[in-house]
Amino acid sequence: MKVLIYAEDFYPTVGGVQNSSRLIAEYLARSGDDVTVLTRTSETGSAEFPFVILRNPPRNILRKTIAAMDLVYLNGLGLDIFLYAKFKRKKTVMSYRDLSMICPRGTKWKDSGPCLDKASASKCIPCLRADPGNNSILRRLLKPPLKSFISLFVDANVCTNRFSLGRFKLYKKRLIFNGIDTRIFTPPDHRTAHGPVEIVFVGRLDPSKGCQVLIDALNILNQKKLPFHAVICGDGPYKSSLIAMARDFGIQQHVDFSGTRTGNELVHILQGANIAVVSSLIDEPFGLSAAEAMACELPVVASNVGGLGIMISETGLLFERGDASGLADQLARLIQNPELRLQLGKKGRSATVSNYDSEIMAGNYFRLFHELCPGHD
Repeated sequence: MKVLIYAEDFYPTVGGVQNSSRLIAEYLARSGDDVTVLTRTSETGSAEFPFVILRNPPRNILRKTIAAMDLVYLNGLGLDIFLYAKFKRKKTVMSYRDLSMICPRGTKWKDSGPCLDKASASKCIPCLRADPGNNSILRRLLKPPLKSFISLFVDANVCTNRFSLGRFKLYKKRLIFNGIDTRIFTPPDHRTAHGPVEIVFVGRLDPSKGCQVLIDALNILNQKKLPFHAVICGDGPYKSSLIAMARDFGIQQHVDFSGTRTGNELVHILQGANIAVVSSLIDEPFGLSAAEAMACELPVVASNVGGLGIMISETGLLFERGDASGLADQLARLIQNPELRLQLGKKGRSATVSNYDSEIMAGNYFRLFHELCPGHD
């Protein structure tokens, strides 16, 4: 079967869409399908892949490529590609990975904090005016209903988590979870239970990701004289403010801001930790950093928001959005109970291997594509 995978950004840029597109393309290629990845990313990088990559092709080449395909998979909306694929009567599949179906900004975040309102012109226009962006207010305001309308003509609309499956107004929905490589993110041979408990946070350092809630909670733990050491993995515009918070609380010696860590470096940090915290203030549709921590057999303490709360509800501990005291209580519970840490860590690893493994994700896309295009086995 000939499959075109559209990803606006692709290698050498990094991110969730880029990674999932690569994993799906590699699985299809290994399974004998003829795969082409189409991207707007012009940089080439040095890696070699078992599939063709088209980077910003001329329009005539793009149309010729689409015309030769059996199925076009859009890992995010590419309107021109979708329209031409439908014009040529190609089967189409589209995935939805962010919050743009329920928020014109795609974040459910406004300058004053998390947005808890239902999208409407009266609520969204002032917010969009405060965030100029690259597109006009009208274009961004129309994006959610446009994507909902387009979904009528897509052969399968893939929600990547239970939150979006329940909340997004889409037609012909399918659920295929996001995936991570559980052969890379693995538990350590031995995790020590002695000395200060190590707490790890992985994420972009901006207010919406809630690292400030963790710093507040660490201050509470310090006041209770509970031993801990925290590693903050990430960078962003809020980093200097977070460092200042830790210094003002007098806990800077207990908090290590290590910068962005990926690949083996990140795995090593997760394997050396005892607890992972995901303290986001927005309705995270999934929780990639949570899944990576769970795969390393770490107990996860997370905000009860969006798909993240659904994911952690059966395998970890939850606290209410922005509640530093609630987070501190859950951390104290785990610091004082090594057996609970072990129990939750094993449950998290089992759930991740069963539900969020990248091979399961890619295999589910493979089966969906072949279901839509029978006769290509």
